[in-house]
Amino acid sequence: ESQSNLVMAIEGADDLSDVAAIPGRIVRVYDGVKASEAPWFGASRHVAI
Repeated sequence: ESQSNLVMAIEGADDLSDVAAIPGRIVRVYDGVKASEAPWFGASRHVAI
């Protein structure tokens, strides 16, 4: 099983505050998926770089 990270950058992004991410991971639950929190800008340095 694998979990997912999800990010999206605004056009012309040049630093972490221009990248929105879902903190933590998106995981499988029963017959669907669930995010640990709502996305926010600057949430994930790990996948934004």
